[in-house]
Amino acid sequence: MSSLEINTSRGSAVNTGLQADPIQSRLDNFPLSKVHYYIWAICTIGFILDVMDLFLVSFALPMIIKEWKVSSEVAGLIASGSMWGMVIGAYAWGILGDRIGRRGTMQATILTYSLITGLCALSWNSITLFIGRFLVGIGLGGFFPVDYAVLVEFIPAKSRGRLMAYSILTMPIGILLGSLIAYNLGPTWGWRALFVIGALPAFLAFLARRVIPESPRYLVSKGKYEEADKVVRWLEEKSGVQTPATTDIKTYTVKQEAEKVNILELFTSGYVVRTLFTWLLWLTQSLPYFAMGTMLPTLLIKHYGLPQQEAIKFVSYLTIVAIGGRALAAFLIESVGRKKVLILFSLLAAIGLAMYNGAETVRQIFIVAVIACFFYEGTWTSVMLYTAELFPTRLRSTGAGSAQAVGRIASGISPIFVGFMMARSVSTIFYAFAGCFLLMTILVIFFGIETKGRPLEEISK
Repeated sequence: MSSLEINTSRGSAVNTGLQADPIQSRLDNFPLSKVHYYIWAICTIGFILDVMDLFLVSFALPMIIKEWKVSSEVAGLIASGSMWGMVIGAYAWGILGDRIGRRGTMQATILTYSLITGLCALSWNSITLFIGRFLVGIGLGGFFPVDYAVLVEFIPAKSRGRLMAYSILTMPIGILLGSLIAYNLGPTWGWRALFVIGALPAFLAFLARRVIPESPRYLVSKGKYEEADKVVRWLEEKSGVQTPATTDIKTYTVKQEAEKVNILELFTSGYVVRTLFTWLLWLTQSLPYFAMGTMLPTLLIKHYGLPQQEAIKFVSYLTIVAIGGRALAAFLIESVGRKKVLILFSLLAAIGLAMYNGAETVRQIFIVAVIACFFYEGTWTSVMLYTAELFPTRLRSTGAGSAQAVGRIASGISPIFVGFMMARSVSTIFYAFAGCFLLMTILVIFFGIETKGRPLEEISK
């Protein structure tokens, strides 16, 4: 067994007469240690490679259009394939993560999306590629909510926002990696090579199994207090924290049964507003974001006349801008707060997207794209963090998964919308997307709550 591995696979979900609160309190009062950083690094690398895999199709599409002679409408349908798969994946894996645990579910999602991505290289027409990308999306959709749950449940409350924000800000590196792969391998090896490279994240499943134990908060929610205490003591040992004698788990008794997952609880009076709020956040975020991400290279080539390699470089530069936008949001999120950051960035993103319609030259388009990209990328920091924080442990993966499922429905529609409107009215595309972020601004003003620095158990009450 690795020095970073702990076996928590045994035990039952039977009430053992143990107090849950001390375990959760100990988790929130940890100093940050190398173990936290190891867990953070694995989850963050997972985010980066997940995004790379998701957006590989955007760089492959111009080559596929040229080779298979498909229309922009069919290209939009291919781009939407993984998004439709993510609708099922986010929902199904989210529930599974709350029922069988974060650790095994996380590993399964990684293996699903990475291995099927490699098989997409064998596609022989648009139908088989759409099916392949749909299956990839099932794995991709599950990774996000489970990965969020792992991060927020391990990281202490005082550091949770900062480290989550840092993790989220690195995600555009995945798009940058995809663009570099496409730029260097595409002209020589073709689009199939991109999907072969996309199978490499499978190694993360091995790392996750060795480094990340089961979430103690999840174990507590299932009544497995002894296992939860075992994980926390292991964390304390690796963190160099002296466990106080009063944390002897046998000294606590409660009348609490293992908490069961019931998705209908999302629609009870306690959580229905939060559920609908997070659904609408993901809807307004995903409609413009994934359309811009998957269809922008094709839009630049077909509508604005850029050569393929120039379009790839254009997107590569925007990923650097994206990191800047997320970095500023990450800096502000713990000092200013989630709510204010999201209001400011969503409003400025709406203005930036509307400005696309006044741009005519490539230079003007790039300047406007930088403004829009900087702020709509920054909104992700708050949206993802909000989603992971607003639900209780027993519903965290389910709640986050359901919100993302709604977002993926929007993500599936948006590339088809762009492909259809590309030959008809490009200005309508950008006004519609600006309207999405303006709606987000209004929603957060009236329904958003501040979660900065608060324990997860307090937020979820």
